[in-house]
Amino acid sequence: MVRRRIQVATALSLVLLFGPLFILPAMAKTVSVRPSGLPQGVGGEAQNWLRATVTNGRLPELRWPDFSDYSKHLQKFYELNGYSSWWTIDNEPTPQARQMVALFQQADQKGLSPDDYDGPRWSDRLATLKPVKERPAEADFLKFELALSVCAMRYISDLHIGKVNPKRLAFAIDDESKKYDLGEFLRDRVVSASDVAGSSQKWSRSTPAIAGPCRRSKNISSSRSKTMASCSHR
Repeated sequence: MVRRRIQVATALSLVLLFGPLFILPAMAKTVSVRPSGLPQGVGGEAQNWLRATVTNGRLPELRWPDFSDYSKHLQKFYELNGYSSWWTIDNEPTPQARQMVALFQQADQKGLSPDDYDGPRWSDRLATLKPVKERPAEADFLKFELALSVCAMRYISDLHIGKVNPKRLAFAIDDESKKYDLGEFLRDRVVSASDVAGSSQKWSRSTPAIAGPCRRSKNISSSRSKTMASCSHR
């Protein structure tokens, strides 16, 4: 009887001593943490600002602040991830974000104007985030987030269909026989791409039809007005 009690006590001691080594890894596998620069709560101030600004269609920090013609596409894009951050992790730009910025700055190589995608402004924006700035202000990475999404949609739309209203044109669907809208395209082909620059080589008119609006509408300069005229008369 005494020997039996000793055996039971020894077994219990081993369970208490080594049990956590097996239990904790199992628990770790069931807990998923989504890295994001934005709060996860739907009622968070950051999400509220992002949702309201997307709906309003205006961001003063942009070279061309009015993006109301992209609002519906941006709403869908952010609904896909619950109005969280696509372009930052822990307040630091993702590799895809940096690669998109490089494309904006080199837009002239594609026959486009870097100014249309805030080309000269991205260096200052990157300087407000990690790793350059240890504790970025929430407002800075929120504006970076939305500015990048807007400029990405403008860039892809201009590269794919030119500066015209796609509703006036019909496009053949070839690549993978799939028609994309801009929100889906950004999610599937850009934010998850390992090589954004390489992928961008396929964003020409030979890729699937990408539905996106003509943005030349309000508060534009005379040079921008010429673009608007070109857009509306095609």
